[in-house]
Amino acid sequence: VIITQATLELKIDWSNTFFTKDVDKSVILNVLTDTSTLANDALNYYSMQTDTNTFVLYFKESVQKWNNGTYPNLGVLLKNIYDYSNLDRYVFYGPDYPDASKSPRIKIRYSIRS
Repeated sequence: VIITQATLELKIDWSNTFFTKDVDKSVILNVLTDTSTLANDALNYYSMQTDTNTFVLYFKESVQKWNNGTYPNLGVLLKNIYDYSNLDRYVFYGPDYPDASKSPRIKIRYSIRS
């Protein structure tokens, strides 16, 4: 198959999150290539906020590399865009949260190769 779109949607838990005032709240996604050293593919995918509670990351290229065997699927690394210069804390709802509408979602669209 050919991956035509891949998104990760995360809902933020504001009661446990802390942001520095007036800074970019973007999240960066990297695809892990080694879990012991947290090495990644060096492709930075930046989040978009579709509303005040939802962060969406598009990472089609890396999912296609999982699909064709270029990279093993070892998961992703998420970090704050200013990870090394502030103490911001992002907390997203997990898959065990009782309200399923707040669970993380990966959506993958694909087409069949001809």
